[in-house]
Amino acid sequence: MKKITQEYVEGVKDHNGLTVIKAPIVSEAVANWFEENKNNLEVNLFYYIYNLDEKRENEDNFFAFIVDDYVKPLETLVSMQYGYYVQKEASERRAASSAKKEFARELQNLINNHKGNLSKATVLNYIEQIEDVGIGIYS
Repeated sequence: MKKITQEYVEGVKDHNGLTVIKAPIVSEAVANWFEENKNNLEVNLFYYIYNLDEKRENEDNFFAFIVDDYVKPLETLVSMQYGYYVQKEASERRAASSAKKEFARELQNLINNHKGNLSKATVLNYIEQIEDVGIGIYS
């Protein structure tokens, strides 16, 4: 069995002749642009960069991505050809987290208010649901 090193797992590395490319995590705007342009990526990217001054007038999230040296936009777009993940927007994450917490609170209240009247199987089912959410005293 081959030893898997940290470098092997973290990104583009050569490991015994095998190149491993870490799937980038990108915003929805970048993913949308990529999907619309992936069939002719090189040419479409060239034209986008060539017309960058015109794009500056209507700055959008993809423009912000392209001009951000920190995120290595060209390397990221090339890597996306081998797979990528779309980053959830912060508001979506907060809403999902809030809904999970509310669900867990409701289940905990139901258990606490009806402990004497619920069957053991029902209580265990509720506890399992709370654990699945990953919040509360049972997780």
